[in-house]
Amino acid sequence: MCSSDLEGMLIARRKLRFLAATHVAAGSSGPKAWVHLKSTEGVDLEALNIGAEYSMDVGDLEATLEYSYNDNKYLPSAVGLQGKLTSSGDTEVSMDGRFNLNDQSAEVELTATRGDYELSCELDSSEARPKAVSLKTNMNLGGRSVELTPSYDCRSQELSVGAVTEIVDNAELEINAKPVDKTGTISIAYKVDDDNTITPSWSIGDDSSSSYEWEHKMSSGATVTTTVTPGDAMAVAWEDPANMGSWTAEANVPFGDVGAASVSFKRDFEF
Repeated sequence: MCSSDLEGMLIARRKLRFLAATHVAAGSSGPKAWVHLKSTEGVDLEALNIGAEYSMDVGDLEATLEYSYNDNKYLPSAVGLQGKLTSSGDTEVSMDGRFNLNDQSAEVELTATRGDYELSCELDSSEARPKAVSLKTNMNLGGRSVELTPSYDCRSQELSVGAVTEIVDNAELEINAKPVDKTGTISIAYKVDDDNTITPSWSIGDDSSSSYEWEHKMSSGATVTTTVTPGDAMAVAWEDPANMGSWTAEANVPFGDVGAASVSFKRDFEF
């Protein structure tokens, strides 16, 4: 696993934390729109990556109309449907599906939850067989609670295993491994205090690398995350769940080539 894979994992994890926080703070009602300027060169309407979505309840499900100016200027680009399908006793089955109007493709994830076990199956319209299946559960190993997430890619026939546990107070260990390829990532998130978290991460395999992340929560409610990947680049992200929608600014500065630095801005609007 190369440094770009490790950096992608860290960025994805940070965005999931931020999206969860803004979802709780702002709720899911009302239309949303956003502008995402990924580069300051050649700015035009397409460079703004204008998008929007509108959600509505359909029984126990939530339907979402998605719009992307770059994908389809005059019509919705996709339709999403998610929510609980059925519930019997302590077993619940839910779905999260999306139909892309442009290429007429579809993907859906079905999840069955019972007690501490969560079984998921991913499918899409490109093949009849499932894309992937995964299991999520909590186990007690050596007196410690461990969240295990084994998954199997049915098409590449690749097995991966994820595990998360608290090793000491305020320190969480996360391991993601692919046993066949003998590759994976290890990260330790240490919460220094309520406002600061430090997370060193390492990738294991032929292209091993490391990165170091510092997340700082400001009194204003904004979060600044600095990620340093030795020998590669430094990335800084500022995320602010402001009124009427969030602000996000990101900068990436490659070591040894400051002229290749990039900056992006995103503004979400919630009505």
